[in-house]
Amino acid sequence: MIVPQNRLLLLLGCVLVPLSLAEAAFPAVSTLLVGVFAVIAALCLLDALHATRSVAGVKVEFPERINIIRNVDEHLDFTVQDCRGAGGTLYIALGLPGEINSIHREMEVKLPPDRVGLKITWPVSAKSRGEYLISRCYFRVPSRLGLWFKTGSLPVSTTIRVYPNLLSEYRKISALFLRRNGAGIRTQRQIGQGKEYEKLRDYLPGDSMSDIHWRVTAKRGRLVTKEYQLERTQEIYVIIDASRLSARAIQSPGEESGARESLMERYISSALALGDFAQRQGDRFGLLAFSNRMLRFIRAGGGKMHYRICRDALLDIHPQTVTPDFEELAGTILQNLRRRALLLFLTSLDDPSLAESFLSDMEAVSRRHVVVVNMIKPSLAGPLFSGQDVADTADIYKFLGGHLLWANLRKLDVLLRRRGIGLALVDQENLCVEMVSRYVNVKQRQVL
Repeated sequence: MIVPQNRLLLLLGCVLVPLSLAEAAFPAVSTLLVGVFAVIAALCLLDALHATRSVAGVKVEFPERINIIRNVDEHLDFTVQDCRGAGGTLYIALGLPGEINSIHREMEVKLPPDRVGLKITWPVSAKSRGEYLISRCYFRVPSRLGLWFKTGSLPVSTTIRVYPNLLSEYRKISALFLRRNGAGIRTQRQIGQGKEYEKLRDYLPGDSMSDIHWRVTAKRGRLVTKEYQLERTQEIYVIIDASRLSARAIQSPGEESGARESLMERYISSALALGDFAQRQGDRFGLLAFSNRMLRFIRAGGGKMHYRICRDALLDIHPQTVTPDFEELAGTILQNLRRRALLLFLTSLDDPSLAESFLSDMEAVSRRHVVVVNMIKPSLAGPLFSGQDVADTADIYKFLGGHLLWANLRKLDVLLRRRGIGLALVDQENLCVEMVSRYVNVKQRQVL
């Protein structure tokens, strides 16, 4: 498509309008004026023809996939090339999705005349986690005289993956260990009697009678002892609730006042930070995400590749407007997790009916595994007369409702502890720190 530039409109206003007035005032020179008008029209048409041909050799090359971090200034690199080698000026714009911001609406590019690709760095920043597609690249090329623009677009197939920003979580974890007179994240010493079977060997004087493998002893006709090794590798699972309970908005940490995000964003960033920490400790990390059905199940593993798999699995998980199904979740856990593991739930149990469902469905799970529920404390939950400033009558009812919610959560804590399930009510800024503290405590005590 060809569109006029401001220069063409200026030309028409400064030349053609005076010529028309001159023709009306001096009819004798009308033939000359018509000739001048024809020359100008011919120049405009030739310039438009040049604009049409000038985009024939433009080519853009984008990477297949780009990984960026949420709320961090990143850049998108791509190449523009003029295959004809003519060079010139080109204006480029990208069809970015609404979740990707940029300081540029379009960028002026000077193409080299030697058919060499020109590398373009386009600054971008993402405000939402997820996977987004850039499908078109738009451009406009000025004509030789600058009277016209040739506009068009080229197909692009580039995926932008926006991952959560874990920098604040890592800082909090490091600060936690520095307060313990440590040196940052390091492997924690294990205590207790945790051990697992390694191999069999012949009996030696001094071996405990409880370590004798009597069935093999009877088969071989001599005493055989079981040999153990310290149980170092443990399995840690983070179970993320992706139902309507995780769609509640909270204040974004480190953002300007008024910025909000869902509970799900805090859950995912805390889970990934804990997973990285657990693998540094030599343990195996896994993930479950559920709503009214199972959404993701990543069996516990280790290594950088496994961590990338977990990170990509949570990339497109968003809260759904459904009620969580704890019964199906419990069945999945009992069927697939045979080895005793630490299960860290990220959910909200301030709904009495859902809390009752969780109690009944997770009772069997708590007999086989170590279960800890991590719940972000509601903003108003707290006892009465605990320092709130009452401005009017509405505040009285608001704080009374918070007191009733706090009392219900205390009762829920008692019921959960009777079933061997821990409940941690934490501020949203300290969610990751609380999860790491619980994990380290379980590991040191060798509860698993």
